[in-house]
Amino acid sequence: MDEYVGTIGMIFIGIFVNTFLYGIVSVQFIRYCQAGVSDVRAFRALFVSTFLVDTAYSALVVQLLWHLCVTNYANPAIIYKPAWPIDIVPIPNAWSALVTQLFLTRRLWRLVSSKLLAATCTLLAICGFALAIWVTIQTRQAKLHVAHDQIAGLEVQRPMIAWLITTVATDIIITSALSVALLRVRTGFGVTDRLVARLVRGAIQTGVVATVFALGCLLSFVCWPEVDLDLVFGIPSGRVYTVVSKLHPDSYCCHNFKPSC
Repeated sequence: MDEYVGTIGMIFIGIFVNTFLYGIVSVQFIRYCQAGVSDVRAFRALFVSTFLVDTAYSALVVQLLWHLCVTNYANPAIIYKPAWPIDIVPIPNAWSALVTQLFLTRRLWRLVSSKLLAATCTLLAICGFALAIWVTIQTRQAKLHVAHDQIAGLEVQRPMIAWLITTVATDIIITSALSVALLRVRTGFGVTDRLVARLVRGAIQTGVVATVFALGCLLSFVCWPEVDLDLVFGIPSGRVYTVVSKLHPDSYCCHNFKPSC
């Protein structure tokens, strides 16, 4: 029983949280489309692609849960077989993180005089996505050659840690820099300052919540490699980025405040 708790149980919790967050994502995406936000076509396409990736992956992991708990109900050995929907977790999550980080970096680029800072954030965001692809490749290769309980200590550990640390560092840098930059544009007028405060709160929410999930995944992976606790944080982390950041129309209220924002 404990073996199921540490594997299928963790997967079930992760998928449950992911499905709940996807429902919120769907509502926010509808609101975003109805809001008629005027934005660069490239970013609009990125936002739509994020929703499509969220949709595809959410459907995929639900099908995986059916495969584990229904189709193979009487086949306990199924937990030892590689499940590629779990192995590709880093890619859809990293894509949501990349789009969110690029959007916030674009806002930072418009607000700060030092373009080097914004360029560094962009580079870190792209490196995070590249590391996620590396993690996925290493995971698939490792599962073809070693047992499941040996993976955490072999090929996957270093790229996984590097990816999660890069993601956390990028979120912290972007959130801190953007918050400081936004606070500097306060004018002393009530309406403007309330709008700035809302933008600062949104930036902090994105960074803090996403960082909590990334750290949870990192600590679970390093400290408890014998169970799949990291999947509780890993499976829904991409939807966390979508929910707390870009798809809510309030996130784009700076278009009404400053066109270049």
